[in-house]
Amino acid sequence: LEIGVAEAASLTWAIGTFGRPRGLFVGVDPFLPSRGWKPDEGSEHLGMALHNVSAFYGQNGKHNPASTYLWFSDTKGKCELHREMSQSYLLHESREFDLIYVDGNHEAPHAMMDMLLSWRLLSVGGLLVVDDAERRYRGGMPSVAVALQAFEDTMHGYFDVLYKHPKQVAYIK
Repeated sequence: LEIGVAEAASLTWAIGTFGRPRGLFVGVDPFLPSRGWKPDEGSEHLGMALHNVSAFYGQNGKHNPASTYLWFSDTKGKCELHREMSQSYLLHESREFDLIYVDGNHEAPHAMMDMLLSWRLLSVGGLLVVDDAERRYRGGMPSVAVALQAFEDTMHGYFDVLYKHPKQVAYIK
């Protein structure tokens, strides 16, 4: 499961690395422009994400009315791309995931909610990776770092740290 897909580079990497028959790969992104960026940025990212995943699967994804794109391959498993806000998706999802990559909204409250809501979907022994751990946007606070600290304080005793790096932190449930 990937929260914050952008152009689907990480998602297609995961499919190529971990893909197997009956594997499930899910990406969630509202594809909205970032604050202060160009207005068509979100639609450009969606176009690139659809192109990248379709190129990987060798076919066009099927679109359903719920803003979900679906791909399936006998050798690479299934891929779903959900165009919606991460918290909405995470609140309604009930499937369990072995690997969750959080790289969505980088404001502290949103990042922490993504981590907490993702945690309930993570299998025991699964890996939660949070990107941009200490990155500062436009000279501001490292908001993801603030969210990580709050997550660690809240979930103390329920995880082991696989690694900590200024760019990423990985937790084992």
